[in-house]
Amino acid sequence: MTTLSPQTVQKIRDMRAAGHRWYEIQDALDLNYHTARSAVDSDYRERRNIKNAAAKRELSRGKIHTLFERAPVIPRKDVEKRREWMLVEDRRDLTAVMFGDPPTGRSALDQRQP
Repeated sequence: MTTLSPQTVQKIRDMRAAGHRWYEIQDALDLNYHTARSAVDSDYRERRNIKNAAAKRELSRGKIHTLFERAPVIPRKDVEKRREWMLVEDRRDLTAVMFGDPPTGRSALDQRQP
């Protein structure tokens, strides 16, 4: 934990009283948001730790997704290609579907010019 001088803590309090937002205080004093807020609000660190612990529990139970686990955004052209791909009649057997074989007429070998 970073220890701030009493002058810095007073400056944070004065800026908050003047109506400055936390990100403005963070930029003006070159501090981390959480460090500045913890210096002024004595219960903030405890509330944050409780919230983080709850989020970790939910994550371990698989109830929330992190930013990196979310599905990627697919460009519109790719969505249209994928939709067109799905319109082809699928006559593959279960093994071909499970192993990712393309439908008849869609493989690179089928589209090759003789």
